[in-house]
Amino acid sequence: MSSAPEIEQSDILIRMGSILNSEMEPMKKRFRALFTLRNLGGHAAIDAICESFTSSSALLKHELAYCLGQMGDRYAKPMLEQVLKDENQEPIVRHEAAEALGAIADPSAISVLSLYKNSAIKELKDILKIAQTCELALQRIEWINSSPEVCLSNGDTTIEPVPPHPEHLRQLLSIENLEMILLDCTAKLWDRYQALFTLKHIGTEEAISSICKGIYLFMKKL
Repeated sequence: MSSAPEIEQSDILIRMGSILNSEMEPMKKRFRALFTLRNLGGHAAIDAICESFTSSSALLKHELAYCLGQMGDRYAKPMLEQVLKDENQEPIVRHEAAEALGAIADPSAISVLSLYKNSAIKELKDILKIAQTCELALQRIEWINSSPEVCLSNGDTTIEPVPPHPEHLRQLLSIENLEMILLDCTAKLWDRYQALFTLKHIGTEEAISSICKGIYLFMKKL
């Protein structure tokens, strides 16, 4: 027999799933339902989130994939792989599905990520972005599974696509060094992202200024 708290949580799951999957509800209400489901967690919450990948809103679907990645539950992996493969989904949604697979870090996702990392039409801008995200996701899976104990070392509940440098290495790298890596277009993508998220974790005005320079460099290339 189910306890009262279990029945209450089941009712919340059903109600939040209904709101999230209703095209008649205002977007802000659907987003609140999404993040409630993310916080509740579990297979039923994941199933409710996955139902909304048929939405017409690319922004909502992007956040669906993001939340599934942040939940870190490999139960979501088949749907995320399906979204990544679906060429009818918007590139920003496919990109976030790849990033979410990296966040979950299940080695069984390596084959599909490798397929899109090595896309034969990488010269197309949108496909290139997806390929680069798959590259980072593959490296994160390798990193997580080679040293899982470091995943809890940053004191941050957000799962980043690339980990910042651990504390003992941050003390050896100046903000100037990190900025140079971030702005170096010839550096490895992983290294540039790691510099970026290390600057984010440092969080000083100088570090923020370096990140802004990276944004400016990126915008010039658009």
